[in-house]
Amino acid sequence: MKNGIWILILVSLLAACKSPKKEIDVLSDGSKFKLIAFEDYSDSLKLDQYLLCYITIADTAGDTIHYVPDFPYFIEYYASSPLFPALNRLHLGDSFHLQTKESILFESFGFDPLKENSNDILELRIRAIDFIDSEEVKNTLMENLGKRLNEEERLIAQYLSKQVDNAAYLHDQGIYIKSEIKTTNPPLSYGDKVTLEYQGQFLNGYVFDSKKGDKALEIVYGMSDQVISGIEQGIKGLSEGESVKIILPSQLAFGAEGAVKGIVPPYTPVVYNIFIKKVTHKN
Repeated sequence: MKNGIWILILVSLLAACKSPKKEIDVLSDGSKFKLIAFEDYSDSLKLDQYLLCYITIADTAGDTIHYVPDFPYFIEYYASSPLFPALNRLHLGDSFHLQTKESILFESFGFDPLKENSNDILELRIRAIDFIDSEEVKNTLMENLGKRLNEEERLIAQYLSKQVDNAAYLHDQGIYIKSEIKTTNPPLSYGDKVTLEYQGQFLNGYVFDSKKGDKALEIVYGMSDQVISGIEQGIKGLSEGESVKIILPSQLAFGAEGAVKGIVPPYTPVVYNIFIKKVTHKN
């Protein structure tokens, strides 16, 4: 009987050790912080180290604004960091959720704000993968970017193989194009004003950009620096009322730098659904 009691106590202790502990707190700047701690005695961050982590950014309704699977971010840990109060409580293997102002959050990651001087509240969700010194950051980043670049061709082929109509895609100068709506209208040409509706997404289906309705994009076809090169190439020869789906390798999308707003990481293939809403011909 005594042995049975000791076994029950031991099982209870082990279960308690493995159960994540959730602590909710309000930080000095008004941010709401929830720590999901899995380890009591694991390593903690040291000043001037970097947190290697996976992140998700969502709005207060729970809708995802930013999420990239298996892409590591590096957050420097220093006393004046906007995230210092949260990082100060973090141990290796822990996660935390932080509700704070968009301006604070985007400054921490170097993202361009969604709105200027925004005080909108967003939720940052972080999973701590490793703590590394500054000299390791560049090597770790380059190693991960190299893997992403080498994986692109395989990931695009895998995506195509899962499309029920994969035979409808034509491979043209590096991009895959599938015509979805055809018309007999005259094709656009350089100098024409074009109104585009489009949706951009990752190969996993996550939508990172959408311009439709009154938010449709107006460009002058052929003028530089208006759209990524893959979109300009993908709409070549199209007419008003037509639509296409295109698959772009990173070199024809956001390349080694990623998207300006930080939403698309470096070396990321993307998919666009594009509709030519209106064409005003130059001549």
